[in-house]
Amino acid sequence: MRRFLVAVMMVAGLAAAHAGPLQEARARLHHVIIIMQENRSFDHYFGTYPGADGFPRNSHGKIALCVPFDPRHPNLGCKVPFHDTHLDNAGASHQYADALADIDGGRMDGFIYQQTGGRPGCHKPKPGFCPGIRIHDAVAYHTAAEIPQYWAYARNFVLQDHLFQSVPSWSFPVHLYLASEWSADCPDPRDPRGCLSDARMRFRKFGRPRSWKLTMPWTSIAWLLDRANVSWRYYLAPGEQADCLDRKGADCALDQLKPGVPGAWNPFPFFSTFKAAAAADPQYEGDHIVLVNRFLTDLQDGTLPNVAWLAPSGYISEHPPHNLKTGMLYVVSMINAVAQSRYWRDTAIFVTWDDWGGFYDHVAPPISEERNSQILGYGLRVPGLIVSPWARSGTIDHQVMSFDAYNRFIEDLFLHSARLDPNTDGRPDPRPDVREALTKVYDRSTGLPIPVGDLLNDFDFRQHPLLPLLLPEQ
Repeated sequence: MRRFLVAVMMVAGLAAAHAGPLQEARARLHHVIIIMQENRSFDHYFGTYPGADGFPRNSHGKIALCVPFDPRHPNLGCKVPFHDTHLDNAGASHQYADALADIDGGRMDGFIYQQTGGRPGCHKPKPGFCPGIRIHDAVAYHTAAEIPQYWAYARNFVLQDHLFQSVPSWSFPVHLYLASEWSADCPDPRDPRGCLSDARMRFRKFGRPRSWKLTMPWTSIAWLLDRANVSWRYYLAPGEQADCLDRKGADCALDQLKPGVPGAWNPFPFFSTFKAAAAADPQYEGDHIVLVNRFLTDLQDGTLPNVAWLAPSGYISEHPPHNLKTGMLYVVSMINAVAQSRYWRDTAIFVTWDDWGGFYDHVAPPISEERNSQILGYGLRVPGLIVSPWARSGTIDHQVMSFDAYNRFIEDLFLHSARLDPNTDGRPDPRPDVREALTKVYDRSTGLPIPVGDLLNDFDFRQHPLLPLLLPEQ
């Protein structure tokens, strides 16, 4: 908590100094790459990273917290977070209801209960599945021993320790926010004015993912980029997504990650503006939703777009139960490819994880200015890494922000700071606020305002550019 309050004060100071002003950023940075992996909390990956807002410690250096088996019955005991050397984890259920239960009003004590389904001896989130091995890995953590490359990026570039999900939920709502700063249910797919905020996005109305017929009629960041003639691509690693749920919350057939198939990790084809552009131009979708091998070709051929998103397949996503090192080495291979290309000098790479995956984090997410009965502000804290020759080397960024900061950064660099604002973009919808324009959020326990950070503060455009850091890929 002390570091959390220090972060509040640091934001004000950094904003005042503003060592990386926007005009310098526009001159130096011509490419933004967002690599979004899956399902890891900050404490799960960096809870023991020196200097970060990790696990609280007592005077003996021991972790000074214990997560209860059942927050309703403290007498049942608790478990101290522990180092897990396994590379395949179970994690826990991570839907909207799980986020609220894990946060538990700011007490951050629901993680084991949600993983075990209320049975402390269980390993999987579903009651009745109790093999008795690796019990309670929802409160396990990793160190540089398991993820050395990620810790190397943190040491040499920027580690963000107060980066939160945009919404307390699972992949689909999070990716909708990444694409458009909103997640909503729309009775009329032709009219955004009837849409209602929906952080759950369960398949109660939509059926199985393979038969999704959704249309999102509100505005996405892609529409703003197209209107300004700013190039962009969404790169997909071919394969299956890691999980899905049918309308009853049960397991179902996995989505395929490939062009032409919209899904929770491939959100842009859901939007009406995307569908209209694809109908008008047969080459539109094929030029913007492509496989990840095209990313490597674009780096070699000099055709990298201004804005790029990289979405993994399940196997390389780090989504439990997939091997986390396999996913890390995929990320390293992508960063190495940029580092060895002509684009290193003018690129900012952001690496993050779309949700917490049920893994423990001790920092209660702040509440946003969004006044909606369902969406209660930011989601749980996740790791954030910034890799760029202009990044402040060895910095731990304590600024409070969410994935909304990525769109704000893109808009500031390439769109003259235009926002996804129905009052200015000519496309009315009833979204409760303009997320990229938020200047403050609120502490969940005190209600006090916390300034929202600015990614520009993580760069120094007057420093000698950092050399590429090439890390092992196998």
